[in-house]
Parts: sequence; structure tokens; C-alpha cells
Amino acid sequence: MVSNVAYHPDGTCLASGGSDRKIKIFDCRSRRLLQHYDAHDKEVNSVNFHPNGSYLVSSSNDSSIKVWDLRKGQILFTIYGHEGPTTTASFSPAGDFILSGGADANICIWASNLSPMPTENLNGVKEPKLKTEIFVTDKARIHKLPDKKVKKMQRGP
Repeated sequence: MVSNVAYHPDGTCLASGGSDRKIKIFDCRSRRLLQHYDAHDKEVNSVNFHPNGSYLVSSSNDSSIKVWDLRKGQILFTIYGHEGPTTTASFSPAGDFILSGGADANICIWASNLSPMPTENLNGVKEPKLKTEIFVTDKARIHKLPDKKVKKMQRGP
């Protein structure tokens, strides 16, 4: 089952992710598979391109967020910051932040330099499943989580 698809910023290709735990990049013109990643340990919930088109972020039921370098065809980083499934992840419009939402009812905003701690978090979201992309620019609504630590961050090969 395909759970999410996204167009490349230039419209020439698309990415898909789903229950097979894979990410696939297809050329829209030729309809050919360009890249294929054995991406996550569980279902891929979201895929989203960086605004410059060189990177892809994915989220999964395995609680991880992964950033892929599409030019090199490899993973750059894996981030673990949610308790339970990470239901969505996307880049901000300028590409300087990564936004993630999880079944833990938290929204994390990460600097795209992928520092080991989330820069800011929103907690107390009432809906347990976050399927909508939200980017908060109102700093008054954002607050730090006390003593919240990121479990693990791994750099790719």
C-alpha cells in the first residue's frame, strides 16, 4: 500500500512511501523508477522534498525521521525524537527547518542542520494522529519541553 506521495519541486519526478517500508523515486515523464531505498523498519508514513530538490525527508511507524541525499543516493541522518510512530515530516518553505509530528501528540521543529536537540517543540496537541503539515511562525505559541531529550541521532555512512 502506498501511504504518501510527493512531487519534486521541479515537477519532473515523484517520491512514494508505504507499507513495504521502501521509498521509490519515479521519473514523471518516462514513468521509470530512478531510485529505490530500503528506508525504514516499519511503514513509511510521509515523504517530502527539500525546496531545492536535492534532499528528501521521510517518517515512519518505526519512530524515525530520515533525511536522504538524492544526489548521492544515500541516507544523511536518522533522527529519533518521537515516542511511537512519526506520522509526518516535511521541510519548511525555505528548507531551513524540518517539521515532524507523531502519535505522541508532539510537533517538533528541527533546524535543518540537524542539531541533536529539537530547536522548539509544541506539545499537548489533542489529536493523536497528525496528518496535516503545520509550520508555526508565531513564537508565542511555541514553548520548550522541559528535560525532553532526543533519544538518538545517527549520521549516515
